[in-house]
Amino acid sequence: MRYSPGLTAARYQTILEEASRLFRAKGIAGASIAEVMKAAGLTHGAFYAHFDSKDALACASIGRAMDELALKLEQTIAGSDTPKEAVLALYLSKQHRDHPEAGCAMPALAVEVAREPGMRRAFTRRVVEMIASFRSSLPWQRGRSREDQAISFVATMVGAMVLARAVDDQPLSDRILRAARDGLLEPDRHGRSAGRQGAAMPGSLDVAESPRSEMLLSSALDSDALQDVAPQAGNQLSFALYSASNRMIRLHKPLLDPLGLTFPQYLVRLELLNDAPRSVGDLGARLAMDTGTITPLLKRLEALGKVTRTRARDDERRVLVALTDAGEALREALWAVTGKIRATCQIPGERQEALRDTLGALARPIGDDGVSGDQGVA
Repeated sequence: MRYSPGLTAARYQTILEEASRLFRAKGIAGASIAEVMKAAGLTHGAFYAHFDSKDALACASIGRAMDELALKLEQTIAGSDTPKEAVLALYLSKQHRDHPEAGCAMPALAVEVAREPGMRRAFTRRVVEMIASFRSSLPWQRGRSREDQAISFVATMVGAMVLARAVDDQPLSDRILRAARDGLLEPDRHGRSAGRQGAAMPGSLDVAESPRSEMLLSSALDSDALQDVAPQAGNQLSFALYSASNRMIRLHKPLLDPLGLTFPQYLVRLELLNDAPRSVGDLGARLAMDTGTITPLLKRLEALGKVTRTRARDDERRVLVALTDAGEALREALWAVTGKIRATCQIPGERQEALRDTLGALARPIGDDGVSGDQGVA
């Protein structure tokens, strides 16, 4: 029996949600496919319509858990005047310790993933993304690489949570969390104390007396420390762009999942809302997707009943793509996503426009592909 695309997508998300919860609670080996499918209200046999293997499901579920955590951490940082304290209060809490099924996948699954080569690449990518996010959004000390400090911060948090969950002595578990939190905050407290005394100490915070917006956006604060050390990935433009790209995709995911859309599908739909019908070549050039990428994507949207693909009457070599009525029905929902993303970025409107233009120029330098950069999608 064939099911509607909407029902198939909903079942996929349900399986992923239950697997993410059970794997974090019981471990990947401790939760069978049958148990996951039962929790999802589906039969065991239905699993292979959605995933090729348990490893594939585990990688996807780790990604889902880390996306949820990343969004929660970003909201926590954005809503606090003391972001590092806020992150530690959230992560090194008794609530997080006592409910691994709803928490970070790293302390719950790191030891198990280390024994599974097929899962390590996906897990490593998520670790790198978290380090990059903290590197750019939290205050750090002068005299040391911001990236190294972010690595230490993540490693201490995750390690403390692993130990706090492992010991069978409740007071000791509480003390592990408290000691880790205090240890991570001690350099900041020392720096603030030195700042109040007017002393220019080497360990003082590089963000003392600076507005938080400047702290997040300016790399000049690190220039003194970077002059005497070798170049590092975290100091490079490419690293910043990679981190920003990953964050943008993560921010979109919880907004697009209920609509049954991936990020690339969302971009195609926005382009077609702006102007349709469009040729496959035009869409590919506009979205910087080659034929091998955009053609399967369009076929998938066609199978879902969201777009049509027809041959142009004046040139049968050209395939024109347009939205169906079902595709048009999501117009308001899709534009609402763009509004939520603009608000979440917390960058003033004029600076958002300037940033978009700069990135557009970087993505499509003059003479590179002949596509104008003034028709951007927000």
